[in-house]
Amino acid sequence: MKILALTYTPIIMEKRTYQNAIQQYSETKPFHDGSIRPTPSFDKSLPGISSMCRKEMLVNQVEVGDIILYFTNAKDYECEKHKSIGRNHSRLTAILKVEKIFKGTNSIHAHQQANEYYENKGIESPNNCLAGNNFPRKKGCGIIGRNQTYQSTINGYNARVKNCETFVVTSYIYSNFTTPVPFLKEDYEKILNRKLKKNSPFNQRYIKLDEDEYEAILDHIKSFGEQV
Repeated sequence: MKILALTYTPIIMEKRTYQNAIQQYSETKPFHDGSIRPTPSFDKSLPGISSMCRKEMLVNQVEVGDIILYFTNAKDYECEKHKSIGRNHSRLTAILKVEKIFKGTNSIHAHQQANEYYENKGIESPNNCLAGNNFPRKKGCGIIGRNQTYQSTINGYNARVKNCETFVVTSYIYSNFTTPVPFLKEDYEKILNRKLKKNSPFNQRYIKLDEDEYEAILDHIKSFGEQV
């Protein structure tokens, strides 16, 4: 079993985009992924991970039983429970366990397999699955990267899925998308037992954690009253 940690951009990073999104998609929470095809699909009880964001760098590296921790990119976030800290920090919003991995075959696309899996579970297929009647979020309801347009973002996602069909289905070990616990630079330094140059040791390319580091992260969020 591997324990992986990485970052993503939450939709609250752009407050106007978040306000637009919750008007159109009521299930949206402030610390859900900010993409127009959110991945992971945190709005589902079994979040899906596709290659849309990180190409094959994550979905082709995990195995069933692996654990993935999602931290936000660093910013001075504010929420009802944890007010502004006055400097950039990150938040742990989800810990996922890999349950199923779908690979494409000559007869059926991996996303079609995933779509059928969700349907059999009675769950609407997530927005980051290209099978079924899944459409990107409307313009203004997702964060578009610098030097990108709405359409170029869609085209990029489609191209990535064409090059890497793999679709990963996960379950929740822990989640908090409304009042997630903050992690400061010094928190990470204590957990990892080393000095950091940046506010967070994580980025979009995952890093592996050992069991002691994982337990230290759990202890940190438990110290804020979180249940894991």
